[in-house]
Amino acid sequence: MPRIKDYFGGDIVIHKVLSTFGMGESMVAEKLATLESQLPPYIRLAYLPGYGMVKLRLTGRGSEKARLEEEINRFYEDLKAP
Repeated sequence: MPRIKDYFGGDIVIHKVLSTFGMGESMVAEKLATLESQLPPYIRLAYLPGYGMVKLRLTGRGSEKARLEEEINRFYEDLKAP
């Protein structure tokens, strides 16, 4: 395990996905521009378009699991707000 950890790095990665329906990727991105600009550099937002929907994936990478989960959950709740 230590060699695997050294090879891939010791960061913890957390993903949370939210699905939206009825809006295109550019419209969703426009609505989330302010929120996206508030994300710290270790949390990223990905737009994953599909037929009639856009999935939003928050990905956090860090070394402190509890802190990272708390921040990801906070931004996830902000994504869900209308």
